[in-house]
Amino acid sequence: MMAKNDFLPFATADGANVLSADEYQKLTSRSNGFSAGVARSQELNTVWRQASVIAHVVAQFIADTNNSDVADNGDLDALKTGLISALSKNVSNTVPAASTTVAGITKLSSATNSNDETMAATPKAVKAAYDLASMFSVDALYPIGIVTWFAQNKDPNTLFPGTTWKYIGENRTIRLAAANGSDVMTTGGSDAVTLATGNLPAHGHGFSATTGSFDYGTKSSNSAGAHTHTVSGTAASAGDHAHKIPSAHGTGAGSAYVEGPYAADEVPTRSAGAHTHNISGTAASAGAHTHTVAIGSHTHTVSGTTANTGTGTAFAVTNAFVKLMGWYRSA
Repeated sequence: MMAKNDFLPFATADGANVLSADEYQKLTSRSNGFSAGVARSQELNTVWRQASVIAHVVAQFIADTNNSDVADNGDLDALKTGLISALSKNVSNTVPAASTTVAGITKLSSATNSNDETMAATPKAVKAAYDLASMFSVDALYPIGIVTWFAQNKDPNTLFPGTTWKYIGENRTIRLAAANGSDVMTTGGSDAVTLATGNLPAHGHGFSATTGSFDYGTKSSNSAGAHTHTVSGTAASAGDHAHKIPSAHGTGAGSAYVEGPYAADEVPTRSAGAHTHNISGTAASAGAHTHTVAIGSHTHTVSGTTANTGTGTAFAVTNAFVKLMGWYRSA
């Protein structure tokens, strides 16, 4: 059953005795109202129709939307409440909920920690977010002098407008400065070094050498003073006999004789005085014998240098590393 509407339209039938829209627009009384006297029916009918039609439409909207009667009883509060309720229901039924892609109705929220995308922030929420952001501004997070690292090709001059950053430098490692900051941003060191003699630990080098060979050619014995020689023989030559030793063997004139008897294998020569003997020839001509030659205490001087080794090539002292981009804020 449809709700009842007591606000009815006036003079809406075809051919109603009313002014046309153009005539009503030009009517002088429309601006100042009717003066005392007689008013034409067409003029009054037009005024009443316009007022009644609007009243009827609004009342019918209230009745249809709220599904409740609209009474013509002079209750203004009831009409107002009914109109607000009808407007709210109509918006809810015809206007969609707002989203990031559709315009519509949205609910307000003062939350600053929500991820909801169907509610709108209130001024209170905006202020709270602003105050929170102020606590973590660029100046607070990145004061002048701070160093920051990137594992990508990033430029903080672009990331943080209004700030000035400088690149630390390529192919450098970081060493902590003095606690009082007196040597901040000083540089030094190298990736490779060359050792000098003073850098070597104390050490020695082994050395060996061989003297030249000894000449075993003809040698002369030294003067040995007066002496005799024992001449060995055989049993056949033993007995009481004598040997004639040519004077050329001794130092006296003429011939010398050695008288016996002597053992069968031993006959001494006569003392020939101090003299020397030149020894040469082979063992076959000299007979089986030995000579003792005194060389005496002596030394040999050996000198030389060891061979050079090494090239003096610099060697790397770089530690294992990972490369990052480093910037520091200067202003």
